[in-house]
Amino acid sequence: MSQAVQDGRHQCRMVVPEEWIDENDHMNDARYVTVFSNAGGELLALFDVYSPGPDGLSTVTAEMHLRYIREAKLGEPLLVSTQLLDFDEKRVHYFQELTHAEEGYLMATAESMILHVDITIPKVVPFPERAQQGLQAMLAEHRKLPVPEGVGRQMGIPRKTTV
Repeated sequence: MSQAVQDGRHQCRMVVPEEWIDENDHMNDARYVTVFSNAGGELLALFDVYSPGPDGLSTVTAEMHLRYIREAKLGEPLLVSTQLLDFDEKRVHYFQELTHAEEGYLMATAESMILHVDITIPKVVPFPERAQQGLQAMLAEHRKLPVPEGVGRQMGIPRKTTV
């Protein structure tokens, strides 16, 4: 993955490798989680938060909501943009968009809640002060951005009401 920043959002680029293609000739649904997880890990690494770190500190995903919008095929260039929505001393909430890196169309989204843990205990623990300061600075910038469509979306089968 290569990293950049565009419109204040952290971005990662990659290409769909052959081993991610399933029997339906497109990227397997589990690999979307891999893509989003790796991009989120790279974002947190900017603040010296690693999974796992040499000190026994790590991050875990507490919750993730994925939307599959358009399939990804072998060799297609992917771009993941991550927008920080909120954080506190132990949690980070962010939203990610996966787009085709050349054509720009939306392929998938993910909304995630990440916990900072000490895996030697195991217990949720505060981020280091340096990480909290970096996250605060990023959040201040990202709050200037519009809230992405799909944030907080609930899943369900809509029912028609009869009168």
